Amino acid sequence: MKMKKETKHKYLAFIQDCYKHGSFDKNLLRDSHEVSNDLLRAMQHTRCITTSAGVGQWIGNAPTQDVINSIFKEYHKMRGAEYAKRKTKPHGKQLKITPIRKAPVSTPEPIVKEAEYDNSNSKVFLILAVGAIVGFMIATIIWK
Repeated sequence: MKMKKETKHKYLAFIQDCYKHGSFDKNLLRDSHEVSNDLLRAMQHTRCITTSAGVGQWIGNAPTQDVINSIFKEYHKMRGAEYAKRKTKPHGKQLKITPIRKAPVSTPEPIVKEAEYDNSNSKVFLILAVGAIVGFMIATIIWK
């Protein structure tokens, strides 16, 4: 994995700044140099710095070319492992949508018309009233 020249200079400046300060706020220094946290982790793995509660401290040898090369080698190894992990994980892939099984359509049954009967109360009372009147008239005819 090849690093861009600008990135390499930026990382070198960050490493030298860490060495120069001795003890530093890792987040503040990292953000001011605009480097990734992976570089700090690589520096920890190569035992150049230690971190505790957001404070970093340079504990290794002076940043010679061999030390810088070992930091970059560890950085590339970490980035490669992270890239490989991302490749094996189905990250951000679209889920396959399977169509829903359609239920068979039932055939419509014809509507059978039934005979209509009027069961309203007003007509029932009318029939009862007419029946009572007719019954009363028949009864009066019989009794005469």
